[in-house]
Amino acid sequence: NVGWLDLHGLDGKMIDKVGNDHRMVGLWFYGIPSLFEHNSLISPAFYTFTKVFLSKPGDLQMRSVMVWREFHLPFLQTIGVRYIISDDKLPIGKLREQISLYDNKSLFLYEVPNPNIGNYSPVKVFISKNLEDTLSLLKSPQFQPTTDVVLNSPVDVDLVNTTSTELFVNNGDVFVRAKSEGMSLLVLPFEFSHCLTITNLKATTEFPKLFRVNGLLTGVLFNRQIDIKINYFTGAFRNASCRIRDSEEFNRLINGSN
Repeated sequence: NVGWLDLHGLDGKMIDKVGNDHRMVGLWFYGIPSLFEHNSLISPAFYTFTKVFLSKPGDLQMRSVMVWREFHLPFLQTIGVRYIISDDKLPIGKLREQISLYDNKSLFLYEVPNPNIGNYSPVKVFISKNLEDTLSLLKSPQFQPTTDVVLNSPVDVDLVNTTSTELFVNNGDVFVRAKSEGMSLLVLPFEFSHCLTITNLKATTEFPKLFRVNGLLTGVLFNRQIDIKINYFTGAFRNASCRIRDSEEFNRLINGSN
């Protein structure tokens, strides 16, 4: 069984030997964003899904930092991971780089094929009764994240694929542009929260809707065209209770109640 202190000890040795931990500040210093968080405000959803899909049985988890030693390719693709750094060879993706460390050890950089960059536009909807059901559906070998999506309630419309999508981030805001021939759903590689607010930058026939998809991520339902900005904010005078609403919603997902 491995815990964070074991991994942190390895990081310290790596910093001492090669000057970079290749996990936290060693990446962030160079402006490289990572999935890894060291944060006491890790959400229950993030904790649960990354533990289920990215941890080995018996790994010892802490509240503020996760131990990830496993990979689940469809999950990594869906949440938008493009590269994996590993100290062991992996049977996935394309090997882009290998560097020697110390004591005959190496690091390997793998590129994940077809990551979600806001272009996943599923048309097949699976309805989940609870969290256990959601996880089971996502684990199924038949589940295809580019075409399939798990929702907690039906959307009551026939979904069509988008014809074009564009997503970029600027100063913490997420900008999404997309077009389709009807009603479409985009799965964005960002965690859903009621703290997200949406600004319609271009008038459309219907205002797009944000909601939780696949138990963790943000879904955008729109008709024909969107040009929107999505911002995360919580404060004393605006969205003050949004994190509480997130907790209540996830508890309903766990218990299977609406």
